Order: sequence, then structure tokens, then C-alpha cells
Amino acid sequence: MPQKLFGGCACGAVRYECYTDPLVMLNCHCRDCQQASGSAYAAIVAVPKPAVQIRGKLHHHKIVGQTGRATERGFCPSCGSPITITSERRPDVVGLQAASLDDPSTYKPVMDVFISSAQPWDNMDPKLQKHTHGYPDPREGSNRRRDPMTPHQIDLVQSSFAKVAPIADAAAVLFYERLFEIAPEVRPLFHGDLERSPINLYHIRRP
Repeated sequence: MPQKLFGGCACGAVRYECYTDPLVMLNCHCRDCQQASGSAYAAIVAVPKPAVQIRGKLHHHKIVGQTGRATERGFCPSCGSPITITSERRPDVVGLQAASLDDPSTYKPVMDVFISSAQPWDNMDPKLQKHTHGYPDPREGSNRRRDPMTPHQIDLVQSSFAKVAPIADAAAVLFYERLFEIAPEVRPLFHGDLERSPINLYHIRRP
């Protein structure tokens, strides 16, 4: 059964309802969202635009965001509560401000976007996906720009390999043995004794 979302502004002049599951829940750390929210980021619930019904009149503020495309933010003209955000990049999607939900506890973000603009006092959850720039559009496929690893991810990789370094050769053999156990069809691609093979996982991965 589709999720039901209800919410509105602080004064009650604007109300909305949405009868579908969110496309994604994310924290946007771009400078525009910081200024619009008056905080470190905007907590956004992205839903299909046709699924949202709004009662009451919203005023809108339109800017050209960091992506180079226009972004429009809807807010209550009476109390100023931010309610919606739309973008030229995804005109079929509307973002609902998570704090405007009647039950904000249902907000479960899966990623942080525009972390290149995040403030030093913004303590992000390391468990969430991190994107230096905007939300990756699945329609862009393999042509989408790949974001670099986050400092947390880099630290995990480096600390893991530091533990393996003292037993690098043995670890490489164990790795390949397990690889061939899972995917025996790739074994012919490797020739000779693995212990003497120039293909060494540890040395390949080292910077």
C-alpha cells in the first residue's frame, strides 16, 4: 500500500497530502538550501509531482542553483514556512520539506548531496550515501559524473589495507582462492602459481 504523507505550514494556511511512496529522502547541503532553511541543510522528501495535492496559496522564490538550472522554492506567504522545492532538472518531481510533515519522524534519509558545500559544523551521518554534487539522476546512466570517495570512505579503505600489509602476499592468495571458489570461470584468466604471480591484490591497490 502506498505511503500517505500529510503536512503543511506552521499557521495552517497551506496544507498538502501525497498518496505515494517517496522517490528518495535526502539531506541537501548546498548553499541555497542552507540559506533557505536557515540551517546546515534542507531535509527533503522527493515525490512525483502529480501525486501531491496542495490546498492554500504558496508564494515562490526562484533562483539559479549550483547545477546551473533554476530552482523554485514554495513557502507560506503568511508564516513563511518553507514547504516545497522544484527544479528544472526534474520537473516531474517535487521536494517536500521534511519538517513540514505532520509526522516528521517518518523521514528516513538515505543520502547527503552537495556535501562540497557542507559547513564544518555540520555533523553528517557517515552511514548515508555521500555525493559531492547533486542527487544522481538514474536517467543519466553511465554518463553521470562519478563523485569522489568521501573522507570517511577513504579512511576505511586505507585502514583496512594497513591491517593487510603485514600479510600482503598470503592475503592475496586467499583472495584469489576465494574468488575462484565463487567464480571458477575466471580461473583460466590467471596463469601459473598465484604465490609467484605478479598479480598481487595489495600492490595493485596501493597508491
